[in-house]
Amino acid sequence: MATSLESDSHYSWKVAFIYVFNLIVGAGALALPQAFAQTGWALGIVAIGVLAIMSYCTSTFMIEAMSIGNAVLRIKRGQQSANAQQTEADVIDSDDDEVEFKPAEDSPLMINSYSSDPGDEDLYEITTKVELGQLANMFFNKVGLILYYIVIALYLYGDLAIYAAAVPKSLASVICGGSNIFNTTDRANQQCKNVSQHISNLDMYRIMLVVFVVCLCPFVFFNLAKTKMLQMVTTFFRWAAFVVMVTLALLRIGKGEGTHKAKIFDVKNLPNFFGVAVYSFMCQHSLPSIITPVVNKTKINTMLLVDFVMVATFYFLLVISAVFAFDSIEDLYTLNFEHPLFFKYFLDLFPVFTLSTNFPIIGITLRENLKTLFLKEGKRYGLFVRSYLFPLLTVIPPIGIAFITYDVELLVSITGSYAGSIIQYVIPVMLVLMGRLYMKKTLGSYANKHRSPFRQRSWIFFVIFWYFCCVIFVTINHII
Repeated sequence: MATSLESDSHYSWKVAFIYVFNLIVGAGALALPQAFAQTGWALGIVAIGVLAIMSYCTSTFMIEAMSIGNAVLRIKRGQQSANAQQTEADVIDSDDDEVEFKPAEDSPLMINSYSSDPGDEDLYEITTKVELGQLANMFFNKVGLILYYIVIALYLYGDLAIYAAAVPKSLASVICGGSNIFNTTDRANQQCKNVSQHISNLDMYRIMLVVFVVCLCPFVFFNLAKTKMLQMVTTFFRWAAFVVMVTLALLRIGKGEGTHKAKIFDVKNLPNFFGVAVYSFMCQHSLPSIITPVVNKTKINTMLLVDFVMVATFYFLLVISAVFAFDSIEDLYTLNFEHPLFFKYFLDLFPVFTLSTNFPIIGITLRENLKTLFLKEGKRYGLFVRSYLFPLLTVIPPIGIAFITYDVELLVSITGSYAGSIIQYVIPVMLVLMGRLYMKKTLGSYANKHRSPFRQRSWIFFVIFWYFCCVIFVTINHII
């Protein structure tokens, strides 16, 4: 459902920069060093670079699709105004054929301005939040729309379920003093070492889940601007964690404790790397919620480019320092750091900071898509439906899954892998392709100031080809 911005919901491009950075750099980054080391640093650098370029390409497609969505809404409003005025004119004519029609004082002076001037700068201005679901409603047929909602629900609910399990699990592990306390059911049922003997590790996990619900789920009931302070604070911890890991690795290399056995090139491990890294630059699904409130959108694509360059630079520093600092790298990179003790606990809590920040963004994105699916445009709904029902539908299923079991990662990673590929690559391509065709058919031409830098049609085919390559790599990784 398209929603206009509230006056207190605007923010600068700098805040949007932080939102996008936080959304992209998730706890999945901690799995990159091991996969990078197995693939070889030379091949891994190329792979990360290509992933960054392809994801930036589809992100600019999403910005363009959002601008087309705003244009479509303006054209429809212009047509509705024209129809209303024509009806008023017919009524006047029927009363007195000699009375000249005069438009109402509050009616727009140029009711067909958007349809008559396809180059109008304001036509494509992004002022109304148009979520993925609304764009899918505009440009996809019935089958495409059903497939879209299946994919988006699988991916977003899967993400939220992982977050709802991973954050309490990380907190319980730190409190109970062990990173492997949930490796088996017996260990999970053992006493939590640093707390009362009547509380097991599993009990502590569920206590932390309640804390997680109380602290983070309320954000899903509000707009994204309400999470601004949370984003700012966690950005500091995120940057600090990366700086600490890179610094400790470089110090290890400087002391001569590093390794010179790092692989350069190993093609057979490339599928495993893609299985881990294909979502290292994932942000497309939440761009409508992040970008729409930005006050000045003239340099949005530049802001996104700097974001992707910054994230890629962080990844490069992290993985390169890791492969030359350690002979063996753990699947969760923070486990490689045992000393100093303060930094060990700080890094153990890194997934908590990362996933806690992403949960509200993903939750708000899912909430808005559910509204688009179930609410009819223009119909009035009560306070409970408008403000409470859909946030509850968003948070209850993943929290319920996390309460029943903390071992949801395998199931969700399989569904999320394939659904995530479609969201990251296929949906932005199809939206921008169908949107361009719609505008050309409606207006006869297409002059969008938010058009993607990758405007050549060949990029669309290349992204689709890249999507199939990623699916093949991910499938091979799951099979082996």
